Amino acid sequence: VGEESAENALVFKHYQMRAETAEANRIEGWHSTLNVLLVFAALFSAVVTAFIIESYKNLRPRAYKSTSQEAQSSSATSQTQEVTAVFPSARLINALWFGSLILALGVSLLAILANQWVDEYKARIRAPAESARHWSRRHRLFSQGVEEWWLGGFITSLPSALHLALFLFLAGICILLYGLDRDIAYMMMTAVGALFLFYVVFTFLPLLRGAAPTITPVVR
Repeated sequence: VGEESAENALVFKHYQMRAETAEANRIEGWHSTLNVLLVFAALFSAVVTAFIIESYKNLRPRAYKSTSQEAQSSSATSQTQEVTAVFPSARLINALWFGSLILALGVSLLAILANQWVDEYKARIRAPAESARHWSRRHRLFSQGVEEWWLGGFITSLPSALHLALFLFLAGICILLYGLDRDIAYMMMTAVGALFLFYVVFTFLPLLRGAAPTITPVVR
């Protein structure tokens, strides 16, 4: 008993060895997810911004001409009036695209913060310890903090926000095309609908089929 309770007892060394391996794999997975998110969010934000630069101009009230006959005029002259309007579709398209951009930028910011949190956690658990027992207690304290504050769940939820941003952007494109060319719009709607259906089916398929290889951390 005395040997097992010693500061460097075999049980603590065994725990440290297994925990270090598990933590290395977990941290590597977190970093991999966050780095992919940062790259994709940066590229996606640039694409959305390019569309917004042109589309936001449609939010400005545009003047167009309307002709009305003067009822009390003896002549056949007409009076031209200036009327300003913003088309509802322009508002909807810009709302979708601005929402998409804000989501993408938000994911970028949160991914940067999460990367820093993971690095700090990595430094904490890899810091030198007085003994294997001290390391085990310290690791348990910090790992419990990670679970209580839902760090892993937070990181795995970030891709879903970016997925939503992508579909908002695609919805805006479909609405834009619908006002320009209905035939092309219908083709794009079909493609986007098929993509969305594929996404939903294969994301939630593991809930019905446990052996499905399409499982993600969101439905794990």
